Amino acid sequence: QQQQQQQQQQQQQQQQQHSQQQQDGGAQVKDKNKNVGLSLVAIALGTVALAYLAVPLYRLFCQQTGYGGYVSHDRVTAAEEQHEVQTDRPLVVRFTSSTHASMPWQFCPVQREIKVVPGTPTLALYTATNPTDEDIVGVASYNVSPARAGLYFHKIEFFCDDEQLLRAHEEVDLPVLFHIDKAFADDMSMKDVHDITL
Repeated sequence: QQQQQQQQQQQQQQQQQHSQQQQDGGAQVKDKNKNVGLSLVAIALGTVALAYLAVPLYRLFCQQTGYGGYVSHDRVTAAEEQHEVQTDRPLVVRFTSSTHASMPWQFCPVQREIKVVPGTPTLALYTATNPTDEDIVGVASYNVSPARAGLYFHKIEFFCDDEQLLRAHEEVDLPVLFHIDKAFADDMSMKDVHDITL
């Protein structure tokens, strides 16, 4: 009888140990699952944040470096206005336009091209017309071709990236005041560029 009691006690102890191990194992699995779940949430949030920031960061990069034909935005100082210009290297700047299929505006450059001298501020105009019976807000985007010339195309006053409200049947002239950096004429990689398209 004593042996039976000892065996029963041993069995109870083994069952308790087994039960404790299962509880410990379950807690470890729960902890692991919780850690994996938190990691997945963090990855998902990080991916969403990167996707959200990708476009503005890429645009900022392009605007700062001139990459992809983006132009940089400058303010012309008095010193820049008085600098020596490269009159021996005139360029033709051509102006084009297009509108998205869903945009009913008529949008076109007033002039098709202008001959410019690097370092000289130049004014060009685009005309936007809203032929509809309702007010419409539009935003223009731009680039410069060839893309490598975008580094030298400096906008002083430019309507792009700003919302433009056109009332029903309204027509407006939108200014583009810019200059081609005088360093353009000294850049050997630009020697074959005689035309720039905005």
